[in-house]
Amino acid sequence: MCWFCGFSYKDKELLTRASKTLFHRNNETPSLYYHHCLSLYHASLRLTDITKEIIQPIETSDNIVSFVWEIYNTEYLIKKFLTDNTILTECELIERLFYILWKSFVEYLNGEFVIYIYSKKEDKHYLFRDRYGTRCLYYSIVWKQIFFSSEIKTLLEIWISDKINRESLQDYLVFWYSISPNTIFENISSLKPGTILEFSKWKKSIETYGKYISQEKNQDFLEAFEKSVIRRIPREHDTVFLSLSWGLDSNLILYFLLKNYSWKIVAYSFKNKNNIEDVAYAQRNADIFGIEH
Repeated sequence: MCWFCGFSYKDKELLTRASKTLFHRNNETPSLYYHHCLSLYHASLRLTDITKEIIQPIETSDNIVSFVWEIYNTEYLIKKFLTDNTILTECELIERLFYILWKSFVEYLNGEFVIYIYSKKEDKHYLFRDRYGTRCLYYSIVWKQIFFSSEIKTLLEIWISDKINRESLQDYLVFWYSISPNTIFENISSLKPGTILEFSKWKKSIETYGKYISQEKNQDFLEAFEKSVIRRIPREHDTVFLSLSWGLDSNLILYFLLKNYSWKIVAYSFKNKNNIEDVAYAQRNADIFGIEH
């Protein structure tokens, strides 16, 4: 798990205060970074051994890059676009792809991600969000600067107004959620899934990027689903925990896990008075597959 926050000018005191709003998520690998036109905080949850070499952001002569979450098709991207195999991290890969393909690189990514890039040559800030919006990204443009974070409360901490957005409040009362790009606060927006935000010289532009350019053609659904399951399983672990219901999706995932791996699989279900039958079917399916539930 990763998260970040930042803004488009240098202010050490403000970034230190803003970063504390994310400490509850974990603070094992914190990094405070400053550039003449950037203050950036990035932290990761230590799920495996993390060395100093992969602390973010990374900086090259061309770009400054920070990345949240996971890219699933890294091997394909390296093979297709790079001539060497010296790339050690996803963040390095993203920087190289941006250098080669510019912002169109995001069309080739398969994963869950939020990406920040500062292009030194363009003097421009970029924010990218994955197609399905699985990772949150909030931003505000005030005082001719851009502020962004994985959580809204970070932006409130750095003096962004907490004035309520009445239109968004109406949406929340009707639909039980705010419709992106609106949030419950008037001066804070959510970057829509599948979009790129560019900010330079106090101006912003937002565009939607294209469909995922897949390396896998002419697959039927089950074949594509199986490959998707395999792509998302960490290889360094010998036990997999799976949320199991009586639905088709979780049971298909279980089937493909058993088909492709010899790992121990532990299923779990959340039981309440409204889903007793659902949990009973999950238990039955676990017994059929011979796994712990």
